[in-house]
Amino acid sequence: DTLGGVVEVLAYGVPVGLGSHVHWDRRLDARLAAALMGIQAIKGVEVGDGFELARVPGSLAHDEIVPTAEGVRRTSGRSGGTEGGLSTGELLRVRAAMKPI
Repeated sequence: DTLGGVVEVLAYGVPVGLGSHVHWDRRLDARLAAALMGIQAIKGVEVGDGFELARVPGSLAHDEIVPTAEGVRRTSGRSGGTEGGLSTGELLRVRAAMKPI
């Protein structure tokens, strides 16, 4: 028997605005998911807290935006550093589940 597992990718310093909110094929989250799903034995991809967020109301699912001296920041990282297909400048977090081979 073999074991599957989950790998988590963290990307720091991602600039704001990578991707597209208009074109489906340029959305950052979609491109990341496609790249990971293209790896054999990967059976699931999660951006941020995606699977957990499917179980909570919208009021608990969004990353609050607050003003800071440097501009704006988010108080949490539930969205995994993407919003509407674009990078937010926050920590980019993607997980992939691999089945046993």
